[in-house]
Amino acid sequence: MFERGLTQKAWKQQRRPQKFGAQPVTTEEGHFASQREFQHWHLSKLRQRAGEITNLERQVRFRIEHNGVHICDYIADEVFFEGGKRVVVDVKGVETPVFKLKQKLMRAFLNIEVRLA
Repeated sequence: MFERGLTQKAWKQQRRPQKFGAQPVTTEEGHFASQREFQHWHLSKLRQRAGEITNLERQVRFRIEHNGVHICDYIADEVFFEGGKRVVVDVKGVETPVFKLKQKLMRAFLNIEVRLA
């Protein structure tokens, strides 16, 4: 039997350890895949308050397609403007092969560099 108030999927996720040992965080601001991502978000919010960056957003989706064919979506942890230039940030502890591929696709198809934090 599942714990009260949990769906089967939520119960399974609660029992399964994270792939790379990350500890997810859920707050009123949303779900963060790791403590590191959560801390980086707060650091970025402080930078925005200080006026170093503007237009800070979380979990921004980029659609990657070629000749009208959808290849994949890339979801950035943070996007903001610094010195008039858009910065796309991904907070990673481990650079997976899938991330490296999507990073190259972002550069090749959308001309966007993904900054690691």
